[in-house]
This record gives sequence, C-alpha cells and structure tokens, in this order.
Amino acid sequence: MDTLSKNSPAIPTGFLTRPEVYIDFLFEQDLLYILIKNYSHAPAFRVSVKFDQNLIGLKGTKDLSSLAIFQNIEFLAPNKELKVLIDSANGYFNSGQPTKFTTTITYYDQDKKQYKKKIKHDIIIYKDLVYMSRPFDSIHHPF
Repeated sequence: MDTLSKNSPAIPTGFLTRPEVYIDFLFEQDLLYILIKNYSHAPAFRVSVKFDQNLIGLKGTKDLSSLAIFQNIEFLAPNKELKVLIDSANGYFNSGQPTKFTTTITYYDQDKKQYKKKIKHDIIIYKDLVYMSRPFDSIHHPF
C-alpha cells in the first residue's frame, strides 16, 4: 500500500484516490454500446455487473448480460473503458426488447474494500436520435 510522507505533494483537487466504476449506455453512429469505465486514477479489481433482466442484442441472437466481461473483470486500470456492442439502434428498438434496466456494479479497491452501486438506465432516450452519415450541409431540405 502506498503511503504519503509529510514531504509528498498534495493530491490535486478532484483526484480520485479510490476506484470509481460506472456502467452506461452509448449511442454512436447508429450503434448502441454498453460502456464500463473506471473514472478514477486508482485501479479497480473484480468488477462485475448484474442486470435486473436479460439484455438481448446482436439482432436478438445473444444474451449479452451473460457475457464473461460482465461476470468478472479481474483488473480495470485507471481511466480504462471497455465498450460492448449491443446492436444497431434501429435493430434493438424494433426488436421489442426492454429499454429500462437497473444495473448493479460491484468492485474492489487495492485494499479489498468493496464498492457497490445501482444505476437505473432508460435507453429509450436514444431512439429519436438521428445518425448523420454525411455532413448536414449536404442534405437537401424540402423547404
């Protein structure tokens, strides 16, 4: 375990000395992803994510919530992020899959202290977003 001496520089304001891991959903270029990210400058250990219901993606062919990445990440480095493709936004929303999830993320710091948080997500917010595959100026408007 690292210790600070009297002569050690002060820890900057906003510098997280313990892991701070979140899970979120992303919409990028008409694709939906799950993001697992350690937002701190400290490593996280034994990271796991539980979903309150199955998350079915990849054109309805895969239960993503059962993937090994959600069962155990032994080490998640500081400021590291992992993205898992769910599906195209249209594919997911047209499949009738749920849009509301509660995730429980559990992880440990280097001293084996456990952290656990529940996060509610409603990914319906991404349904009406438009992916622009070409510059906006090149689109011809009917008005």
